Amino acid sequence: MKRTLISLAAAAVLSAPAIAQDYADFAAIELGWQVDLSQDGRYIALGCGAGNERSLCIYDLVGGDEPQIMTPPDDARITGARWANDRYLLIYLNTRTEYGGHFVSRVASYDVEEGDAALMITGRAGTRRLDQIVSLDLDDPEHILMQTVTTILRVRLEDGRDERVERISSRTFFRRMFDANGEPVADLLADERRREFAIRRVDEREPVYLDEHRGDELPSVYLSGARDSLLIQFPTGSNRGLNRLDLETGELSPAVDESLQGVTVSPFLDPWSHALVGASIFEDDMPETTLYDDELADLAEALSSALDADHLNLLTWSADRQVIAFETLEPGQPADLYVFHREAGQVSRLGSQAPRLEGRALGRQIAFSYEASDGLEIPAYLTLPPGMTEEDGPFPLVVMPHGGPQSRDLAVFDWWAQAYASLGYAVLQPNFRGSDGYGQEFIEAGYGEFGGKMIQDNIDGARHLVEAGIAREGGYCAAGASYGGYAALMMSILDSQNVVCVIAVAPVVDAISLLASANETDNEYGMDYWENYIGSLYVSSDEVDQVSAQARAHEIDAPVLLIHGDEDYTVPLSQSEWMEREMEDAGGEVELITLEGEDHYLGKASSRLTILEESRELLERALPVLE
Repeated sequence: MKRTLISLAAAAVLSAPAIAQDYADFAAIELGWQVDLSQDGRYIALGCGAGNERSLCIYDLVGGDEPQIMTPPDDARITGARWANDRYLLIYLNTRTEYGGHFVSRVASYDVEEGDAALMITGRAGTRRLDQIVSLDLDDPEHILMQTVTTILRVRLEDGRDERVERISSRTFFRRMFDANGEPVADLLADERRREFAIRRVDEREPVYLDEHRGDELPSVYLSGARDSLLIQFPTGSNRGLNRLDLETGELSPAVDESLQGVTVSPFLDPWSHALVGASIFEDDMPETTLYDDELADLAEALSSALDADHLNLLTWSADRQVIAFETLEPGQPADLYVFHREAGQVSRLGSQAPRLEGRALGRQIAFSYEASDGLEIPAYLTLPPGMTEEDGPFPLVVMPHGGPQSRDLAVFDWWAQAYASLGYAVLQPNFRGSDGYGQEFIEAGYGEFGGKMIQDNIDGARHLVEAGIAREGGYCAAGASYGGYAALMMSILDSQNVVCVIAVAPVVDAISLLASANETDNEYGMDYWENYIGSLYVSSDEVDQVSAQARAHEIDAPVLLIHGDEDYTVPLSQSEWMEREMEDAGGEVELITLEGEDHYLGKASSRLTILEESRELLERALPVLE
């Protein structure tokens, strides 16, 4: 059975009957999905959920007026924001093209003083990337520098008019790095065919860095705050971690010290000078930033002490560092957002990440690990119903593997997991082999195990909780999105005697078809990533079928709920349509709900609410909570 749900205005979506309103509150868009301070610290832009979609709420921290609210225009989505200076906010958009209906990445400027907006780079068709800001050019507050595939442009913030600075002719030219004042630093070059990545000084032909890199090994490059070096983050290999590249000698060295080597790390840069001030290392349960800048480190320590906060992260600050935005966190709970005015010594709370849930008891989240069938230790998080402990079990269980697959869950607020916990379910989120954040060996343990041991790790987690008396015997449900949706479907095949229902959002039901798509579009880097996990595109049909949920649809006995956006260009809707057709042909119980106007990332409150309400109905039927 197929249904299409049209996204409604937020007022209609979230004004559910009183009996369901508490549950609907979990679907609201989080506050602070983006946080950025203007150069002078007067204004703060907060990602909010004004309306049905991700929006921006701009607060005047001096005048104290009502916020200016930026909602996305028709056929567009807001994906991020950053301040260009004191006056102009740059807003990142995905906008639909007139021809073909595809989305193009764009940037608009918003004049916070006049209330006017202008689209940057107009009249240049033929590319889907019109959002590459290469320098704020702080010496010129009226312009920014942007790059298209073929041109470096100086763009006027007031009206979006542009003029060409330089034409790019190289086939392999990737990006030009500029410093904060608009001066060129280096060129990045990438050759997908040869799998080569190079860095050269501007106006020089020979690179200072050249090496072969598979797609999953392609480094990320950042400014360092100095013109004689760049920061390079390598995701794999002997240089894995954060390094500094000397642009004179080509020598690589640790960016700070050995602590940033061999780990998954993201540099934390000053938003105005681009100097390295810290690093976020994704090896622990909580997202935390280690600060190397003494001034900022002392400030963070003082704020932590004053607020008695175990986990505090600085987020952004004004150019003079007199106004600081930061967050405090507790495992599994919504973050609290604050702003600190140093001169006045005043801390002001901006609000909770989940304002609609403020003051409400949420489920306790527990970090633990269990042993997989082959002995590998699998880290995981367990969210219990509010007010409950392990001793109050056994609970009905929902296993919720993450997407990616090379990503990970953290001990942070998860609207989906907490919604199910509020109904009385225990929710298990395993970081199965192949997940990031546990070392390269753990990542590589997932290679070739896309539909094998990576799935079994999730099944083993459910078994562990049943044996521990935390999960109820008699079966569990599996739920997930993207790769997590695929994993949920495969769990119902490999553990058919125990999986009693499946909730799959935007699932990859036939991964080989995505691999073939990458091959057809000459996306060598995309091919590398998927081949690591799935195996070669050119394996036998029997091997292909073994990892295809679509090919094995006839083996699924549990009822399946498929939910998919009709504007999903990451995992196309056709994947769920194939799965629905195969299950119906096999006589299985399946329902496909199409979310109109939704992409892969569930940026609409109405889409989230549909997932929660429709899956609640299935959960209560297949795995009821017993009083």
